[in-house]
Amino acid sequence: SPRFQGGQCPRGVGMLYFLYNVLLILAAVFAVPYYGAKILLTGKYRRSIGPKFGFIPPELVARMKGAPRIWVHAVSVGEVTAAAPIVASLREHFPEACIVLSTSTETGQEMAARIVPSATVRIYYPLDIGCVVRRVLDRVRPDLFIPVETELWPNFLRRCKAAGVRVILVNGRISPRSFKRYALTRFFWREVLEAVDEIGVISRVDAERAEAMGAPAKKIHVLGNAKYDSLAAKASPKAGEDIARRLGLTEGEPVFVAASTHD
Repeated sequence: SPRFQGGQCPRGVGMLYFLYNVLLILAAVFAVPYYGAKILLTGKYRRSIGPKFGFIPPELVARMKGAPRIWVHAVSVGEVTAAAPIVASLREHFPEACIVLSTSTETGQEMAARIVPSATVRIYYPLDIGCVVRRVLDRVRPDLFIPVETELWPNFLRRCKAAGVRVILVNGRISPRSFKRYALTRFFWREVLEAVDEIGVISRVDAERAEAMGAPAKKIHVLGNAKYDSLAAKASPKAGEDIARRLGLTEGEPVFVAASTHD
């Protein structure tokens, strides 16, 4: 039985970990032929498939120098946009740090190369398979792991806890649809969240959902959306003045902006 703070993992939770890993194996039976065909026929995933199974190029491992060693994970393009100001701030506060930035997609890697130049190295996030996770963590050896948005991979977080790696989730959000799924196995996710030391969320609603999943309220912090921080940093005061002039706005006049009309 895996161990967590406060004693052994409850039997029901241990069974869910077992079922989770069985489902991963079953998914692989169907996924391997599909992705194998994609690689052979289109070349898609060719760059990422090896690293996802834990085979990080030796030259990248050799470049992982500096302390502390901070691993930031951003799934794809949207999360990379949110990660950019976070990585920039980490570099400012810890200039000697080794900052490893991972993505799950090739488009995410391309975006990271363009907008996150302060990362020491860029890698692909491993598949959540026990032996693969161990292999990658043994090579990266992070002091701190920072998942951007709600990336809760049970085997990875479990291994981080066992290895003494601190975990701080940032820009966390839990959609209504995801929350319904999490709610069905709340006691399992409560144990998974034990491996997360601090949880930064976008809104009060996300904070309430994280707490309902079993995260202690003292761990949860409403910090806003880092994507907006990134955009604000790029905004030009002159652009604002130009827009005001075009619209005939006077100084101090209130303006309502329908920036997003999505439901």
